[in-house]
Amino acid sequence: MKFNLGLQKSFKAIILELIMGLKRLDFINNFESFEVTVTVPDQTQTPGDYKIRNELDPAIPTRMIITKQTGNALITAGTAEWTQDYVYIRNHSTTIDGVITVVFFK
Repeated sequence: MKFNLGLQKSFKAIILELIMGLKRLDFINNFESFEVTVTVPDQTQTPGDYKIRNELDPAIPTRMIITKQTGNALITAGTAEWTQDYVYIRNHSTTIDGVITVVFFK
């Protein structure tokens, strides 16, 4: 989110600009994060962790939140350690692919 404070003539105008800008912040703007929507295959197709490119490189995310999920799969963080290059998630279901939208953040 960018603020246009340079064009403001008074302290009151600057405060109003900040208030309006801060009210428009959402979760993604408030944290170093990235969001992806992926289909995570069940464990019978490709057993193990599902690899996702880390878009925070060189930072390594520390948390994830699944914000949307289609299907009844159980999806968690993977067992592999997250790195500068990749983060890993896992679908524990053996019969259902999981379609999720997930936010990774620091």
